[in-house]
Amino acid sequence: MREKIGTDPKNEAILVETREFIKDSPQKVANQELKVNEVGKHLLLLEDYCFPYEEKESAKYWKTKTWPLEISSDITLGALHIEKQEQKFMDKLENDKIEFKKELKEREKALKKIKGFKKLDDSKYYAADCHQLKNDLEKDANLVNEFNEREGLFNLEPSQYPELEAINEEFQPYNKLILTAFDVGWKLGDWMTNRFDKLPSFQEIEQTIIVNRALCGTLAKKLEEDNPEAADAAQQFREQIDDFRRHLPLIKCMSSESIATMDEDWNQIRQIVGQENLEKDDLILQQMIDDNFSQHLPELEEVVMRAEKKLSLRNKLKQLRDEIKEVKIELFEHKSGTYVLKGYVDIFTVLDDQTVSTQTMLGSQFMDPPLRKEAKQWEGKLRELSEIIDEIRKCQKAWMYLEPIFSSDDIHKQLPTEGPLFNAVDSYWRQQMELILQDPGLLDLLDRESLKITFQGHNARLDSIQKSLNDYLEQKRAVFPRFYFLANEDLLLILAQTKDPQAVQAHMEKCFEGIQELVFEEGVMVRGMVSAEGECVRFDGEINVEAGDNKGNVENWLTDVEKHMKKCLRKTCRDS
Repeated sequence: MREKIGTDPKNEAILVETREFIKDSPQKVANQELKVNEVGKHLLLLEDYCFPYEEKESAKYWKTKTWPLEISSDITLGALHIEKQEQKFMDKLENDKIEFKKELKEREKALKKIKGFKKLDDSKYYAADCHQLKNDLEKDANLVNEFNEREGLFNLEPSQYPELEAINEEFQPYNKLILTAFDVGWKLGDWMTNRFDKLPSFQEIEQTIIVNRALCGTLAKKLEEDNPEAADAAQQFREQIDDFRRHLPLIKCMSSESIATMDEDWNQIRQIVGQENLEKDDLILQQMIDDNFSQHLPELEEVVMRAEKKLSLRNKLKQLRDEIKEVKIELFEHKSGTYVLKGYVDIFTVLDDQTVSTQTMLGSQFMDPPLRKEAKQWEGKLRELSEIIDEIRKCQKAWMYLEPIFSSDDIHKQLPTEGPLFNAVDSYWRQQMELILQDPGLLDLLDRESLKITFQGHNARLDSIQKSLNDYLEQKRAVFPRFYFLANEDLLLILAQTKDPQAVQAHMEKCFEGIQELVFEEGVMVRGMVSAEGECVRFDGEINVEAGDNKGNVENWLTDVEKHMKKCLRKTCRDS
């Protein structure tokens, strides 16, 4: 506290902070004095109970006891010192403000010099003065803000400098005119004499012309009363901009990206302007004006328009190719340990959209022969991809239907020719799914040799297998016609589990109306039937599903079951 009170402040902010600290110090000292008194009470309590404590603790207490009195003297002296410092800083502030007013006189002189601008060609001589005055006025504005902050610390009214605002307001039109004439005038000259490949974009040039042309018109009106000659200079510069603006169509035409990439179109431009050796990198606006390119502008614009259309088509074709590169084939795991395609709709949608876009491009009158050839090739690739995906779709549909069927050894035994055929298809399918998993890009399918032809061959095999399978089911139904009541899937499920005769139980009510299940005893003996209501009817005899031709031929022993049902029902009706 003593150190802070005794330190000379370096600026007004620190002075105010110290002043407030000194103001609050008596209360802080009083609070500390109360704490010291509490310590004294504790020491007296220790003495009353003869509790030993070190002498240095007592010495520390008595030394602290004298501190409030000593610091009070420092606070009083500090308050007097800070008052003197405050007056010192206030005097300094006043001196700074006086010096600032002297600086404003210099700004007025600088402005007066700048207002002597009358000729457009003199902008290069006044530009440095404008930059200097602009920087000085910005510093002055910051200095005024600083004065106001310092005055606020002393609770003084903020100073106003209307003369600074007047100087700034009067300076702005001259500053804009002179710097615009200097900067933009230099740009116009550079654009006239520099090569086109060194110029900014046409859009930037056009925007510069539009903005500064409007600015010159505004400045001419503002300066008309105060400085008619400067207003004339603004109008003169606007006319210079208008002169350059007449060449914007030629600049736009000859700076087109399209003619920079199309040799065929550039040769046409050479023929139009009559310069067989004209090179793209040698284009200079002033030279083109001198060579009277403008008289050929309609023809040049026609060539450039066609070139831009062709470039747009070329870019569109590139975009289509890039889009296809990003398309990935999505797979998901199949319960058999391989993969299947997640969906075809999105892929076909992309391919259809691309095909339509490519065909639309081919119908354009601006499609040149080389680009038409590329587009035709791309259309062929899209068609090839669509056909490959369609063959994969057909194969997947048939494979997913047949895979659970041929996973049964019983079906392999019943269809000894078709089993190996399916195994070949199954092996190829798993191989291709692994390859797609590693390289899922749609476009990668085109790099795989004979992919479409191979899938077409496997699809033909799957069709043959399905036909043989249907013939096989028809044979079973011919033996036991009630199998017609079952869907192919249900019948195949039964035939695939001939080792488990009771697999038919789940389908009994479809084959025999009102029958819920058969009564199996000893695993292979059928001795009755049970209705949906739970009524059990025993057969007079029994059917052994493993005996003779019944073994492995569910249609045979179900025919026997049907005969026993009829016989049993006939007997029951007669007995009743």
